Amino acid sequence: MSTQSSSSPSSADQPVVRRAPLLPTSGIVLPEMVVTIRLESDEAKTAVKAATDQHVVLVPKHPDASQSVGVLTRIEQRGALPGGGEGLVIRGIERVTIGQGSLADNGALIVEITTPESGAGSTDDTVVGERTADLVARYRAAAGRLLEAVGGGRMTRLLDDVDDPSNLADTIAWWPELEDAQRVQLLETLDVDERLRLAIDWAEGAATEAEVNRDINDSVSGEFEDAQREAVLRRQLAAIQNELGEGDDDVVGEFRTQLDTLREAGVAEAVTDAIAKEIQRLERSGTQSQEASWIRT
Repeated sequence: MSTQSSSSPSSADQPVVRRAPLLPTSGIVLPEMVVTIRLESDEAKTAVKAATDQHVVLVPKHPDASQSVGVLTRIEQRGALPGGGEGLVIRGIERVTIGQGSLADNGALIVEITTPESGAGSTDDTVVGERTADLVARYRAAAGRLLEAVGGGRMTRLLDDVDDPSNLADTIAWWPELEDAQRVQLLETLDVDERLRLAIDWAEGAATEAEVNRDINDSVSGEFEDAQREAVLRRQLAAIQNELGEGDDDVVGEFRTQLDTLREAGVAEAVTDAIAKEIQRLERSGTQSQEASWIRT
């Protein structure tokens, strides 16, 4: 089935009605996305066979989806997938509203589709343009903040290449933490400004959460590094003390023990006094060396 218009000349001001096969999918596809789909069900294979002009309409099978809004897609490539089975590479083109359906000869569901109005409903194009431009700027700032918080600041250049406000709002769907219910809501929000507001709220919320997590991680990492640094300093101090005879191998202590032995053996007092003075001099020398070592460190 083709997506040929079925509108009459008298309905020039009415939305153009087209027809295309309907294909429900487990994932949520948005305009400008390029995704690979594995054809597993008979329903999917039948819908693709009915796509004589390589266009199919995708709708999510998510429980929150109304299935009144889908995405018109174009089949870019088809073939065998790794591990077996047939697959498609498809590109999202535009949001469409889904109308009545009928069965094709092969059993595929062919639905009527129209491109919805995407404006904010104001008749003043200047007001709409300024409002949308402000929302675009706010979203770029929020998305940039989010990417910076997760270490992907360089990806903001990719957003700079997206000029269309509608497509820009849809980029929030690439955020991996976004829930499928939110992606469905994004898909079914036809008004561009409303979609930008959703994207701003979600990006700002995700940015705040990412910044808090980053600060916590930095704090924990800093405390861990401080603990490591303290452990290293303690080992250094123990090594210095051992070298100076103040650790487990206490040379000064051994000298004092030997001095006591000499005194008990009755060695002359003049000799033991001289040895005691040398021990005191050694202690002072060790303390000064330790202080000098810490200054160098």
